[in-house]
Amino acid sequence: MDVGIRAANWVVALDIAGNAGWQPDEPFRHILINSLYDHGRHIVAHFEWSESGRSNHYLSDIVGLLFIAAYLPPTPETEAWLAFSASEIVGEIERQFHPDGGNYEGSTSYHRLSGELAIFGSALIAGLAHEGRSAFAAFDATRLTGVRPPIPSSPLPQFDVGIQCPVTAAAVLRLDGIPIFTRTVQRPDNRIVQIGDTDSGRLFKLHPVWGAGNEEDLIDHRHLIAAADALFDRSIDGSRWLDAQVVRSLMKGQAFSNPSRPVKSSVGTSSEFQMAIGRLASLPPHAKRELSVPLTKLPDERTLASFPDFGLHVIKGKDFFLALRCVETYRVDAPTGHLHDDNLAIELFADGRLLISDPGTYVYTSLPDARNAYRSANAHHAPRAEGWDVTAVNPSLLFQCPKARTARLLYAGVDGFAAELMGSNGDCLLRAIQIDTQTITISDGVERGTLRPLSVPPPYSNGYGKQLGQSPSPTILR
Repeated sequence: MDVGIRAANWVVALDIAGNAGWQPDEPFRHILINSLYDHGRHIVAHFEWSESGRSNHYLSDIVGLLFIAAYLPPTPETEAWLAFSASEIVGEIERQFHPDGGNYEGSTSYHRLSGELAIFGSALIAGLAHEGRSAFAAFDATRLTGVRPPIPSSPLPQFDVGIQCPVTAAAVLRLDGIPIFTRTVQRPDNRIVQIGDTDSGRLFKLHPVWGAGNEEDLIDHRHLIAAADALFDRSIDGSRWLDAQVVRSLMKGQAFSNPSRPVKSSVGTSSEFQMAIGRLASLPPHAKRELSVPLTKLPDERTLASFPDFGLHVIKGKDFFLALRCVETYRVDAPTGHLHDDNLAIELFADGRLLISDPGTYVYTSLPDARNAYRSANAHHAPRAEGWDVTAVNPSLLFQCPKARTARLLYAGVDGFAAELMGSNGDCLLRAIQIDTQTITISDGVERGTLRPLSVPPPYSNGYGKQLGQSPSPTILR
């Protein structure tokens, strides 16, 4: 992964410098070419591939190999690398991104990393196809002997997706969904809701955003939206971002066709919403709680966006953001290392400030106790019953989340949410969020059990290794 990302950054930096008029001398170029061959051969010999559970690591391998092969002079070896990596990138986009646009690792930050890999890789494939790169028409598969992933047949198939290239319509649909998902998870302060692990990993850091205190704002993902929009020649806020300019350059002036996708205004019915609220009201006192969040103003016009494959539902309006995490199924072929035990957690931004939030991730393996604290249900404003296990505390399981439960969405609309989560012994946990004119009411309850008090979340972290103080949390929720 690191080898591929490093090599891709080298060749993009050299192209940017070359466009500004700088050219390497021959000794430098000789060392560079030889090193890129070493990088490519190392990647081919160490693909992070497996039958299932493939992640951003393998995607980084093949995108790095694509950039290396595109930069090096065409030879039978580099042309085989080019065709193989292009075919694998398209397949991994289809595999690692849901049809709704979200990434299957269950993390909004890894959605950015994998999204960058998918976007820049697809842009380069499209540009090479436009140039008529011969590798797509014929390549020597014997140059990839011993490689574990299945070797594609020559020639690579071509598809009409606004461009004749090896990128499929299914992959284009997912590429189109990447910015839709990112726009939706972006709060009014231009920062994303942190679902799953937050990592600062990137493919390219072309246009970083700087926040207060002269520190990089690691959860501002607007550059990703601009880069993805450039694939489709959409200029929404794209002209100011260098990421978009690089994508357009890689595309050689081409653009993918905009696919159509259905839009849902609600999930479930109002009667199902009221039924869930009635079930909560009928529970005994020890099994329920009702929390009110008073607000100065709520926008009259609101929209709902649902991502059922990823497991997230978001209500947005002017200066308003409310998200519910509700995963109904975890894909058996998806890696679980970056999941948190966060089902039925919410995030709320209103009245110009963040009121309830996911605390982030903080660290991985260096502090096992902190790692588990940040990914447990206790950290996420997620209701649980007494006696329910939370994320495993075994240090050997720091990249597994065996206790993460699935939930069922009962209702989602611009007036709120309702969902239920089943325990291991048949207990049923309910959560309903009602949006009134100046109040949001959060009702939690458990059928056949006792509701556990909500915990104070750990200090807020907006990037790996960072702690910024207490996580936003209304006093009434503690």
